[in-house]
Amino acid sequence: MTALLPTLLFLALPPGSPDDPWHPMVSPSLRFTTPTSAVIEWETRTSMPTRVLFGEEGSKKKPKALSGRSSRNRHVVELKDLGRGRKYTWQLVGNRRGKRLLGAKHVLDTGFNFAVAPVADGKDPWGDAAAGKAAAKRARALLESCGVDRGYAVVWGAGDGRDVLELARQSKLVIICLEPDAARVTQVRQGLYRVGAYGHRVTVRHASTVKAAGLPRCFGNLVVVLDGAPAPDAAALRRIVRPDGGVLVEGGEVTWRRPPLDGAGSWTHLYGQPDNAANSGDELLGATEAGQFDVQWLGRPGPDAMTDRNPRKPSPLAAAGRVFTQGLKRVIAQDQYNGAILWTFEMPDLQRVNMPRDCANWCVDREFLYLAVREMCIKVDAATGERIDAWPVGTGKQDAGAFWGYLVSLGDQVLGSSVRPEAVFTNIFGGSGEAWADATKGPVTRKVLSDALFAVDKAKGKRRWTRRKGLIINPTLTVGGGTLYFLECRNKKVMAGAARAVESPELWKDLWLVAVDPSTGKQEWEREIAPTAGSVVVYLSWAKDTLLLLCSGSKYHVYAYSARDGEDLWHQSHGWPNTHHGRHMQHPAVVGEVVYVRPRGYKIADGSIVTESVPDGGCGTISACANTMTFRAGNIRMWDPASGKSSDWARLRPGCWLSTITAGGMLLAPEAGGGCSCAGWFETSIGFLRKEEGQ
Repeated sequence: MTALLPTLLFLALPPGSPDDPWHPMVSPSLRFTTPTSAVIEWETRTSMPTRVLFGEEGSKKKPKALSGRSSRNRHVVELKDLGRGRKYTWQLVGNRRGKRLLGAKHVLDTGFNFAVAPVADGKDPWGDAAAGKAAAKRARALLESCGVDRGYAVVWGAGDGRDVLELARQSKLVIICLEPDAARVTQVRQGLYRVGAYGHRVTVRHASTVKAAGLPRCFGNLVVVLDGAPAPDAAALRRIVRPDGGVLVEGGEVTWRRPPLDGAGSWTHLYGQPDNAANSGDELLGATEAGQFDVQWLGRPGPDAMTDRNPRKPSPLAAAGRVFTQGLKRVIAQDQYNGAILWTFEMPDLQRVNMPRDCANWCVDREFLYLAVREMCIKVDAATGERIDAWPVGTGKQDAGAFWGYLVSLGDQVLGSSVRPEAVFTNIFGGSGEAWADATKGPVTRKVLSDALFAVDKAKGKRRWTRRKGLIINPTLTVGGGTLYFLECRNKKVMAGAARAVESPELWKDLWLVAVDPSTGKQEWEREIAPTAGSVVVYLSWAKDTLLLLCSGSKYHVYAYSARDGEDLWHQSHGWPNTHHGRHMQHPAVVGEVVYVRPRGYKIADGSIVTESVPDGGCGTISACANTMTFRAGNIRMWDPASGKSSDWARLRPGCWLSTITAGGMLLAPEAGGGCSCAGWFETSIGFLRKEEGQ
């Protein structure tokens, strides 16, 4: 009874209000660790006892109050014995000076648990404990030296099976073992089966050569040649190593870390890079049409894990060979070359939509993923999904209650902005005037405005500078050529108002184009401008030392300004292709010397019309790379500006904004079309890589 006393007293505190749920300082996240376990993490502003109320959904039993470990203000609770395909509820409960704080109730669906099952430690299945210990030591040294612990491994030569078993036991790798000796294949399979490792974690295939195994290229995170195995074909072996960090181990030593593919780019922010050019810079190994690609992988995650295609959510991100997808209040990280799910977590407060009127809530660099969640930026290890740090949007009275808005990774710092919570779009239900955000007027066309801009040191988490002057129009925040640019409204009526999601004539009065040094926050120049009101959408992009402003009201207006001083360069306009299905709210895309706004392309240098034949497409906007553009036009469509030719991937439908991206030499299309009322689509995630020569 004594052990239960703290929990009983905790539950006896005065109840919190379910209508006004408690939010800890850092929003809770739930990360699956094995197929039957997960951890919930959160942080409080002050040290306090907290618990998780946990139970099975629909059960008549009272939920259990689970406690875990705490370090200062950080709390972690582990959930164990989770059933497969089951739903549970969980809810945070805190205690501040005797008052019970009750968080919102959340649902845990283990159908979204993609964690790799561990292989239990135990007796050596071949009956030699000493040999098993020696193999464990070798595996530990190998994994430490290569730095790879998840994804797919290919092992040439089975040996006695112990090295393969220990690699599985000490990592999260799914292992494909190739062995030319058929009798040995049987022997090793039987031993692995006895310890429950065979099939789901390790498979052993009979193959006379590496080439004969028929494995796809560029997919092995770790490729190992075991001591004693027949000498493999070196070219065939290197062919299967995953680019940008895949490791080849021979004789127990790392002999090759594969570099990125030639011409590989990245997609680290909503529109590719912080310059908003909607271009990854990827050359796709020279491919310019659908028929030049092969399917590299397909499958998970499917539509159940995602937000409906409707509300125009943030794009996927890709860097360092990983692709990140923001689902329905969850993040899914995959290896972009083999589709392996590296990690996932659920975060109930992670939601932002209507990207045409705001900026994204996440970005990535090669090491870390950054998430804007309520008033915090959360830094996550991109390789493991572990929470590393969290930084508040502000510490002063002026930032009290503010949420984190703009978020960009720039060198050794992140740039952010403070925005009022009620301005952020989170609704995912409704028609064209609601979640679909396709209307030409009304609440969904209101632009989200930030009150302040700032920079935070990535390593120390300290604020470097803050700027407060006018109201910043979020979809115009752009970084290019080492400078931060944006449109700033200084209209007194707008600034004095409470609203920070605004679409009114006053928004377009007293409007300034501003340039700021992002390393210091000091203003470099400003220029008052008077463009046509972008009552539907307004965007700012940077390319070729030029700022490109698009304002869409009753037609498209494209303005070009010098990025050096804001000097007017040129102005062009053209009609919308249509007034619905996104045709009136396209984001510009830059390829080479041309900025494209369907159906036209304008030369950036002088505004001259290059083409009036950019293919039409519905709902979504354009995703570009070095030589091509990809967009939604029923199917996923690729257009080659040089030839003017289009090609499609039949029955693959992207989302309603930007869900197909290019990075790492691949075309990546995480599932995003689920919920579309037009039926007949393959609702799958898929990755394409250019075909090998001779195919």
